[in-house]
Parts: sequence; C-alpha cells; structure tokens
Amino acid sequence: MQRVINWNNYANFNATEFNCRCGCGAGGERVSLVLMNMLQRARTRAGIPFSINSGGRCQKHAAQVSTASNTLASDHTFTATQLVLGADIRTTDNAQRWRIIDAAQREGFTRIGIGNGFVHLGIGTRENAGARNPSNVIWLY
Repeated sequence: MQRVINWNNYANFNATEFNCRCGCGAGGERVSLVLMNMLQRARTRAGIPFSINSGGRCQKHAAQVSTASNTLASDHTFTATQLVLGADIRTTDNAQRWRIIDAAQREGFTRIGIGNGFVHLGIGTRENAGARNPSNVIWLY
C-alpha cells in the first residue's frame, strides 16, 4: 500500500493538477509516489516548467477520452486500487519537447508519448491492475 503523498515535497507540482478533468474532483490523491518522485527529478533536471495537461482520469472520464483500447490499462486511469502512473506535460515548441524527453529518459521514464502540444510520461507498470503496459516504448499520437 502506498503512503499518502506529502505534496509539500514537490516544489513544482500540486495535487489539483492531477485531478480528473471531468470535474469529479478526484485523482490527486491516487497519484503514484514513484511517478511524483520521477516527475520532480525530471523537472529539476530539465530546468523548465512542467505544466500538467492531464494527470488522473476517473474510469468514466477515461472511457470518454482515452485512446487506450482498455481504459483501465491507461497510465492515467485511477480506481480505488489503481494508481495514476503517467501524466501529460504541455509543450510549446520542439526545444522544450527535447528537454522534457531528455530529462525523462535520464530519470528512468519507460513510457513516452509525443503528441501535438504535449509529451506523455509514464512509468510503465500496472501491476495492481493485473496487467502490464509495455515499457521502453515511445509512441506518437
């Protein structure tokens, strides 16, 4: 069982950034501690802001917006027993995208998705859902 995240340990992030965008207000309390530690280290290494476009998604919202065929397998989806294992970081140009991806790889992120205006960073395992997302992958949206 994961201990509760002390958001004061993350100078550049807060729980509300990771709440589901559907308005249910949940999500920030379901973020993986491992993910947060890696995001903070990558953000510090990159030396630029990491603005979270999409953090956690409740199952209902995930079913509406996810590109994953199994929304429970999405890095974003949280449940009572499943943690958020990924986040989308807003990007404005190629140089910023490079700095985010370079820092993410150096900090051990194993799932990277590149979209128009964002980079997805994920830690790649969904052990508590009984399935595994592939690791060491980069994809385009």
